[in-house]
Formats: sequence, C-alpha cells, structure tokens
Amino acid sequence: MSARGNRRHFGKQVACLAAGALAGETGSAAAAQPKPDARSAALQALTDLVRSRHGAHLSEEQLQHVRRKIAGSLLMADALKRTRLDNGDEPDFVFQAE
Repeated sequence: MSARGNRRHFGKQVACLAAGALAGETGSAAAAQPKPDARSAALQALTDLVRSRHGAHLSEEQLQHVRRKIAGSLLMADALKRTRLDNGDEPDFVFQAE
C-alpha cells in the first residue's frame, strides 16, 4: 500500500468519522437522542463524500435529492439504535417452507 493509502482505506476513514460524529457522547441519554449538530455533521460529511466521488455526474437537484435520502437514512438509523433487543428476541416473522 502506498503512503497515500487507497480508496478502501479512505472510505473506512470517512465511515469512522461519520460514526464518531454520530456517537458524540456516551451514555443512555446521548444514545437515545443524538445531538442535532452530530447528525448534521454526519449528513454534511456523507454529502461531501458523494459530491467528491460523483459530483461531476450529478446536477445540483440530484445532489439535493441524495442529501434528503441520506438524511432519511440517518433518521432511520437513529430509530433503529433506540430499539432495544435482547439476545433471545425472535424476528417479527419466521420463514417456514411449505
């Protein structure tokens, strides 16, 4: 690997930065409701990542659509993080072949 790194390493770093921004503080109160600043920082970082990789091929309207989709995904991730599951919890449905 070169001294500059590669795309995979860069992607991992961006994901870690975004996750770190979302984590922000520790504790149940912080985990239950992340700071709006942390969410907006993650949204900005992910939007900038998309813009740097695909900006030449996307119009401003398309970039705004991607930004809204990312914001929705971050809200969905927050909702999933608030859901408490125990190790023995079964899925909502169980597949049974007939």
